[in-house]
Amino acid sequence: MNILVRKIRVFDRKLIHLVISKRRTGLTRFFLFITRLGDGWAYYLGAAVYLLSLPFELNWVIRGSLSFGIQLGLYKLIKPLSRRRRPFHRYPGIKNLVVPPDLYSFPSGHTAAATVSIFVFSVQLPLMFPFLAIFAALVGLSRVYLGVHYPTDVLFGFVLGLISVWSGNWISSFIMI
Repeated sequence: MNILVRKIRVFDRKLIHLVISKRRTGLTRFFLFITRLGDGWAYYLGAAVYLLSLPFELNWVIRGSLSFGIQLGLYKLIKPLSRRRRPFHRYPGIKNLVVPPDLYSFPSGHTAAATVSIFVFSVQLPLMFPFLAIFAALVGLSRVYLGVHYPTDVLFGFVLGLISVWSGNWISSFIMI
């Protein structure tokens, strides 16, 4: 098991240093903007716009609320258990370009929430799927670029988002009207 952990750490270190080596002023502004969109407020805004502009779908609200709630609950449970120090704490050459919302890095909650948003919003607006998928990928990349997550944090954030959507859909199947 230690060999696997070491290989993951080497992979993470090499990839984060590669991503950080591409830092440029314009790119930094872009990724700061993307990461701010992934802070959570944009999902509430998107849901409000959807609910105000299209016919009300209670089932969509239930599925979406469950999926986001499960994601947040699992994130809050896993984060303190992992106790994984952020890259800028572990490697002196990495500077964080944004203040992280908490102490530990695993998993990426921004990526998990962005992944949930792909499936929650594209169920009702399927033409948005490619744009939402690109957005979620950019949110994950922004977290590595800004020095607050390792690539494997982002990868697991994606998996956490998928698990949350699947669980939300499964639970909602028992309570749908």
